[in-house]
Amino acid sequence: RLYMNQQSQPVAISAKKTLRPGSLAMQIQLLNSLNNDCRLVAGRYGYQEGSFDLYKYSMAKAYSELRPSRLFYIDQRTQDGEVTDWILRAKLGGSGSVYAEYEIVSLAVDILREAGLANGARVRVNNRMAMGRILRQNLALDTVQLQMIMSLAGKQERLDFNKFINDVSDIFGANSAVFEQFYVVCQAGEVEELPPDMQAIAELRRLDYLIKLAKTTIVNKLEYSFLAMVAAGEYMDFVFEISDDNGEVLCAGGRNKLPALGASEDDCFVELAVRGSALAKFSQTNAGTPPADVGIVVFAESALLVAVSVAKRMRQEGVRVDIDLANFNSQSQKLVYEKKQLPFILFIDSARESSRYRLYDAKLGETRRMSIERAISKILDYRSFASGDDDVLFTLE
Repeated sequence: RLYMNQQSQPVAISAKKTLRPGSLAMQIQLLNSLNNDCRLVAGRYGYQEGSFDLYKYSMAKAYSELRPSRLFYIDQRTQDGEVTDWILRAKLGGSGSVYAEYEIVSLAVDILREAGLANGARVRVNNRMAMGRILRQNLALDTVQLQMIMSLAGKQERLDFNKFINDVSDIFGANSAVFEQFYVVCQAGEVEELPPDMQAIAELRRLDYLIKLAKTTIVNKLEYSFLAMVAAGEYMDFVFEISDDNGEVLCAGGRNKLPALGASEDDCFVELAVRGSALAKFSQTNAGTPPADVGIVVFAESALLVAVSVAKRMRQEGVRVDIDLANFNSQSQKLVYEKKQLPFILFIDSARESSRYRLYDAKLGETRRMSIERAISKILDYRSFASGDDDVLFTLE
């Protein structure tokens, strides 16, 4: 990863739908699990959790201190016993650099990877300002034609490519020569496949650099696409989307100006939105899995501080930990974890930190003493094997 200390921008995750049938408790467990995944990744990237008001305050402070501002916040709601809305937004403001766009794409990819939603995914990017220049200057379209095409592109997630082309052909009418040029723009999968006069556009040169950088450091399944025009009314510059192997858009985002702060290049922000389709897929994928990787049994209140320290250490490494801070009946705690079908149970039976702890493996039905490092490795290896995690999205060619 390249952690550029220059410029970065917003990130959003939105879901405006009921996730799936089932108990409210199960839905809350799934959402909490996804929230933990997102917090873990956002924290690694240096994003602070807080409200949008705090973001605006931190943006103003960022300008005075000449540094970018990173912040994310989560909102989830229930209605009539069902989870109906879940939103995680992350914003990176105060930077007009291409590395801000690089960071936001990298963050989006890592969030999906952490949540186990990256299999078969593809990333498509574009620049809306560049497409506007091509349509207006290179193809000489009028304002009405340009707006109609941009509107269709913004709805592409509900259309297939052939239908989009057919609809656009009606806009061009009898002007077949211009339509053929437009078809070339739509068919291209790389900036280098566009005509030379279009490649020379500044925004596309910048986009080409971003694509080449991201392909070597983030993901090889990344391409230019005219149809990456998600939320075209929101983003006026760089746009991207990440879709699964069925073509469903899981995450989208882009760059926009912040009008209240003026029109200079540095008064920009980038954001991403992980959509309801991602949440529904996460819920469907994880509905049959336990809410945590390991449960910690605390034998006595005197061992509580050690247990909390161990839990924090494991969570920092990405392990999902369940711990009861009020019940010190070891048999009762173990029974609860077994009912939750947790694959591992860790026993803390001393008020002093130890080099080795007992770890119970539910699948093998055996208990062994091992270091925390070894326990973490064993748990993560098991989770990776159990989930069949083979993210071809992150296999560099």
